[in-house]
Amino acid sequence: MRDYCLSLVLACSFAVPASASAPVWPGPCGPEPSTFAELTAAADFVVFGDLSDFRDRTNPQDRGSRVADLRIRKVVKNHAQLERKTKLTISSVDVFPPTEFGLVGLGEVLVFGFIDQDRPNSYWAFPSSLELERYLFGSIAAHKAQATIKLGFHFPYLNHNEPDIANDAHLVFRHASPRDHRAAARTYDINQLKVWLRDEKTPIERLRFFGYLLGRCGRREDAGVLRQLLDAPTDTRGDYGLLLGYYLLAPGEGLDYALARLGDTQKEGEVRYQALHIVRYVLDEKTRTARKRITVKRKIVIALEKALAQQDMAHFIVDELWKRRIWKHTDQVLALYGKPALDVQILSRSVIRYAVQCPDAKAKAFLSDLRKNDPKVVADEEALLKMGIPERKTKPIKP
Repeated sequence: MRDYCLSLVLACSFAVPASASAPVWPGPCGPEPSTFAELTAAADFVVFGDLSDFRDRTNPQDRGSRVADLRIRKVVKNHAQLERKTKLTISSVDVFPPTEFGLVGLGEVLVFGFIDQDRPNSYWAFPSSLELERYLFGSIAAHKAQATIKLGFHFPYLNHNEPDIANDAHLVFRHASPRDHRAAARTYDINQLKVWLRDEKTPIERLRFFGYLLGRCGRREDAGVLRQLLDAPTDTRGDYGLLLGYYLLAPGEGLDYALARLGDTQKEGEVRYQALHIVRYVLDEKTRTARKRITVKRKIVIALEKALAQQDMAHFIVDELWKRRIWKHTDQVLALYGKPALDVQILSRSVIRYAVQCPDAKAKAFLSDLRKNDPKVVADEEALLKMGIPERKTKPIKP
């Protein structure tokens, strides 16, 4: 894992388009999206102000081809470089040209600034409003509070009409752990979630998460809301969150529904892949009794066996089988080697990984024959397994 320092050498825009995510900086695990509260903690100074007087550079000491004045109206986080200053000059080296985002006539902005060599040299800036100002101060105050307070504050903003506010609230929720969601679930407004879910204007990316939240805080009878959305002939990009919410509210029905989708070859590959994610989530759960886990696993194994016949899903299924140490279908898996598939090479590699891990004598014989014809391909997969790359434990993705 690369260990990035948080140097934050940002050459950033005056604003992020409404459809974009929040700022990204190098974190310990690579680029990670940051919330406004996290940006406030990382920035050297944070201010609300007015951008004005966009002009070509006239002072040779100014960097870049264009500069603008930032007149400071309110200081959120102070810095010695800002003392007694009411205006900063921002150059085009430190930001993208404001015309690219239509900010020339906008004026009001929220700015996160960073100091380098005793001078401000990089910025994140967002179109500001009174609502954003109120939200920011509340978000900062709730940032280090317990989950019920933090998530409870941000919940009403999840479907806000200002995209930057809604996107930031979503990031706060996405950064929360399942334990946090369980603790804060009683603060979520179930009726409001159902209104958002039924609203045709709700963006699909938000719909996905609202389905998951309803699963966390709803009642058994609320499962029908998600089932209705899942059955509707609409865009399926948000189905994973709806499927997971449905499963959380009605585990038996939700799992059966996901397995039916996994086996339905009339559905698009993406839809069946989302169903496979639910299978992974269920297999990773540790809340059931041993008897229930065995019953559920048997049902899933039967569904996975049937899905092996799907050309576009077979390699996912094979990988799932060996990762879970399910060796019941060795004959079917080995027979897939070299068979037609969406990607023959990927499927063949999955079969080899299965055979390398499988204790069955048939798998060992398969590898022995393959080493005679193509020893390198076996050696490559064995090396990858020793490195642990494909062997990492499968974890459920966040909705």
